[in-house]
Amino acid sequence: MASTTATLIPLEAVDPAMIEAVLDRAFGADRHARTAYRIREGMDWLPGLSMAALDEHDMLVATIQCWPIGLQTKQGQVPLVMVG
Repeated sequence: MASTTATLIPLEAVDPAMIEAVLDRAFGADRHARTAYRIREGMDWLPGLSMAALDEHDMLVATIQCWPIGLQTKQGQVPLVMVG
C-alpha cells in the first residue's frame, strides 16, 4: 500500500475558487441548501482554525473549516464552533 502525506496550510492561503471546486466535488453543487450552510449563513469561517490539505503535488485535496455559531438557551447565547 502506498503511503500518502498531506501538507496542511492555512485555508486563507488557497484560492476560494479551488475551495469551492473541492467542496462541490465532495458534497455536490446543491450543498448550499443543507442545514449546516443555513446555520452559518452570513458568517465568515475562522482563519486561525481553518486549514487546507495539499497532496504531494501541491493539489488541494481537502479542507476543514471552523465557523463561529451560537446556541440560544434560557440563560442566553452560548458561543460554539462548528467544524465542517
